[in-house]
Amino acid sequence: MGPNYDKRIKKGLRFISRSNATVLKVGKALDKVLGNTAFAQLLATPQHFTVEKTRYNAKLTPAQYKTLKGSQGTKQLFAEAVADLLHALTGSMFGAEDSLVSGLQVRESGELKKRTPPDACSNCNCNCVYNGKSIVTTQQICVEGYAGTCNNGKPPAVRKRLKEVPSRK
Repeated sequence: MGPNYDKRIKKGLRFISRSNATVLKVGKALDKVLGNTAFAQLLATPQHFTVEKTRYNAKLTPAQYKTLKGSQGTKQLFAEAVADLLHALTGSMFGAEDSLVSGLQVRESGELKKRTPPDACSNCNCNCVYNGKSIVTTQQICVEGYAGTCNNGKPPAVRKRLKEVPSRK
């Protein structure tokens, strides 16, 4: 059985939509504090994609929509585009988090702590394997965003099938 592109697309778009909501909420709060308008113009609006007769929905910024719009040929192509967008978004979020944390931390000498590079991720402990690719990220982003498995140098763990919950009638 081949890769489940449908599952990867749905999980990736859901993770991107949730991340967008959080980032925009935090960004607008920062705008108020700083007196900026950087986030005022950014909106994540509901968007729809149809790939191989399957419809997918997500709340995306116009730039994100434009990026994915051109990749609607096959589910494999679209899943790869969603993964690339997810990778860019999470990389930016880790960079922003590192910047905010370093701004709040002061060394014992009173000096500001040097900023770590945006690519450095203090809690990235997952060698995420998805669609034949591998990146280092967090377990949550790997499983929820990429629909991948954390390898960490070991074979991926085999999940036990859960018993189906009887439906309520």
